[in-house]
Amino acid sequence: MTILQIFTLLGCFVFTYNIEATPASLLPDASLNTDKAGQVITPRKVDPLRRKAFSLLAKISAASQKQRYEKVAKYIEKGLTSQKFNTHEKAKFILYSLNLPQVKANPEKTASIYQQILDKKSSIPLPLELMALSGLNKTQYKMGNVAQALKGHINWLQRANTATRDIGDTIFMSQLLFLEGHLQQSQNLISSAIKTAKTDPAVFARPSWFDFVFLTTLHLGQRDKGITALKERMQRWPQQTEEACQKLSSLNAQNVNLKPGSTCSFIELAMSTSQVQLEKQLDYFFTDPGGLGNPLPIVRPQPRYPRKAIGKGITGYATIALTVNKDGSVDQDSIRVVASSPEGVFNKSAIQAATKFVYKPYIKDGKPVPVENVTYKFTWEIAN
Repeated sequence: MTILQIFTLLGCFVFTYNIEATPASLLPDASLNTDKAGQVITPRKVDPLRRKAFSLLAKISAASQKQRYEKVAKYIEKGLTSQKFNTHEKAKFILYSLNLPQVKANPEKTASIYQQILDKKSSIPLPLELMALSGLNKTQYKMGNVAQALKGHINWLQRANTATRDIGDTIFMSQLLFLEGHLQQSQNLISSAIKTAKTDPAVFARPSWFDFVFLTTLHLGQRDKGITALKERMQRWPQQTEEACQKLSSLNAQNVNLKPGSTCSFIELAMSTSQVQLEKQLDYFFTDPGGLGNPLPIVRPQPRYPRKAIGKGITGYATIALTVNKDGSVDQDSIRVVASSPEGVFNKSAIQAATKFVYKPYIKDGKPVPVENVTYKFTWEIAN
C-alpha cells in the first residue's frame, strides 16, 4: 500500500482528526474479526473470563502494585501451565508479564510478550488484540524498526473505533512519517493536532508540538510558517522563551547576540539553527511515541465497569486530566474529567482508577519536575 493510498483511506480522520466524520464504509466494523482490507471473516468466538481467572488476576494485580515481582512471576506461570484456564484467560496472564522489571527493561522481551498475545487473536476480544498491537507498534518504534511500526500503526488505525483512538495516535503517525521521510504529511498531522487543541477541551497542546512544526518547516524550506509556529509557541508559553533561547544558543554554531525579552532575537536565533542541531535538541520528541512529553503511567489499574452500564450494554470513554508530582504520584485534587461519552456514565470509575496511577517521574534538566494537564483516556468496551 502506498502512502497516497494510506491517506486516501485514512485522511478523513488523520489529517483533520475529525474521526466522527469518517464514512462508516471506510472503517472496518470494530466488533468483527476482519482482514487487512477490512473484509469481515467471521465473528470471533471468545471464551469468557471466569471466577477462577478473576481470582488469580486479582492476586497478580495486588502483587504488582506492591512490587512483589517474584510472586507476580509465580502466579503468571501457574496460570499459563494450568489446564484449567482458557486462551482468553491465559492472554490476560501474559499481559501482566509486562509489569516484570526484566521485561520492562528489555524491548525485545516486551515485543515478544505483545506478539504472544497477538498469536492468540482468534480467541481473545478485539480490544485486547488492538491493545497488544498498539503496544507492539510503539515497542518496534523504540527499537528503531520504524517501517514495521508504521505498517502496524496503520493497521491499528484502520481497525480501532472512535472510543479507542485519541490525539496521541495522530501524533505518533506524524513521528513515524517524519522518520520515514514523508515530511509534508508529517507536518499536516502535527498541525492538525495543534488545531484540535484549540477547540477540544480534552486536548492540551505541548510546546514540543510547535517545536516539531518548526523542525519540519526547516526541512521543507518554509521559513514563514516556521516563524509563525515559534511566535505562537512564545505567546502560549512566554515563561519558556529564555529557556528556549539558552538551548538554541548552546546548539548554534553562529554567534548570535541575544536581547533578553526580544521576540525577534529568539526567532532569528532559531532560524539560524541547523536541522541537525535542532534535531539534537528535540531528541526527546522521538523517545515517547505519541506522547511528546506526556508522562506515561507505570502503574495503571483498570477502571471498574459500572454495573448499570454493562447491564444495558453501554460502551464509551472518559478522558481525565491530572497533575503528576515530582515523585511520579498523582495530585489527587487535580484529577478531573475533561471529556466523556456518554456524558457522566464513566466519570466516577475513571477518577477512582486515576487516583491509583503512578508515573515515571518527568525529568527536566536532570531533575524531576511536576507536570500539569497530563491526560489519559479510559475506554469501556464489551467483548463479543
